[in-house]
Amino acid sequence: MKKIFSVIFLVCLVIGIMWCGRGEAEQNRTGALQNGQSGEEQIGQEEVLESELVGAECILLNDNTMIVGTWGKLLLAHRIDEEVNGFSLSDLGKASDFIDYEFIQENHEILEYDICTSPRYDYADTILAEYLWETVEEAELLRELGVSNPITIDYFTYDLNADGLEDYIVCESGVYCTGSAGDELEIYVQEEEGTLRKIFGLTIPLHLPEISGLPGGHAPIAVLNEKVNGYYVLVLPENCDIVKYDADRECYDFEFLISDLGKAADFIDYESLIPELRGIRKYNICTRPRDDYADTILAEYLREELEEAGRVAGSSDPVIIDYFLYDFNDDGLEDYLVCMSGALWSDENDGNEVRIYVQEGETVRMVFSGTVPLHLPDIPGLRGGHAPIAVLSGRINDYHMLVLPGNRILKYDSDSDCYQYDYLEF
Repeated sequence: MKKIFSVIFLVCLVIGIMWCGRGEAEQNRTGALQNGQSGEEQIGQEEVLESELVGAECILLNDNTMIVGTWGKLLLAHRIDEEVNGFSLSDLGKASDFIDYEFIQENHEILEYDICTSPRYDYADTILAEYLWETVEEAELLRELGVSNPITIDYFTYDLNADGLEDYIVCESGVYCTGSAGDELEIYVQEEEGTLRKIFGLTIPLHLPEISGLPGGHAPIAVLNEKVNGYYVLVLPENCDIVKYDADRECYDFEFLISDLGKAADFIDYESLIPELRGIRKYNICTRPRDDYADTILAEYLREELEEAGRVAGSSDPVIIDYFLYDFNDDGLEDYLVCMSGALWSDENDGNEVRIYVQEGETVRMVFSGTVPLHLPDIPGLRGGHAPIAVLSGRINDYHMLVLPGNRILKYDSDSDCYQYDYLEF
């Protein structure tokens, strides 16, 4: 009998140790996720993949890709033999063209990177139908008059005030709703008695099915991990506009944070770029310089420059070539902004040689070449050691307008097939 009890005791002890170990592991994973990690420091091929992080299981796919959880409603996929260090902005794809997440993260913690990834179209079966009936009736009238695609209504749900009730982010697009400034965005909060209250309305480019790489065909809306007057703070696309809940007006209102830009604001007058038709899509595309140009298609187009650089490489002022990636014409292909500095290219008064190459299939085409004070490693507070270049929301001849240091603006000229200088009148 004693032996039986001893065996039972040992079995219980082993189960208890395993359970505690599992609990500790889950606690560590959950804590890691809350701190911006994926919940797995390293994952090998033979490890059992099992988790309940953020309600998503770890799934091993046939192509050796592992889903390690969700973040901002986007799945994070990693190769299983690589270290998983947590969330990467590259996982957001095209969404990062509409919200400058790096800029936002400098002063804020992001709770949800994008709440507009899964549009729903069944508004007629929800409480929304009661509040959208005028828009629907107008659309039906236009349809009877022969207007095609008069309106598309979709919506997203999110609990904006953490009261346990789903709130509604509504997008109205189509001929009836969409203008040059975008679509109709409306936010309704659900009250306890089962009614809705409109707390925000804005015309904004949100429904963009023609841009590949946008989850759900919509530009992103981010949620910050901070509340004002009981409501989460939101970040809208294009201008990185931050909206906070105003208790007096009982609605969301704008709060633009120029101060968050730091030293970059010394080079570009961002406040003057905010007026209508001059919205900022990306505050600064020059924050992460890359120097692996020799391993890219750029090497073929910079051959002469590289040969010349080799002849002066022994000088006291080294030759530096770095570049930045951005899709300047929204064709889904990454383009190159190249900065060449050092003894060969830097001018003491005007700056460095800056070029823009757009990718066209398997080739690139140079669409800009000029002298710009861009590489400034001696100025503290400049991210990446470069002055900023901003991208405006508006496009001319399918290319986004750019703002260089000193508020010089570049617009694409279709006759010369390249960017040309212009100036903003402030």
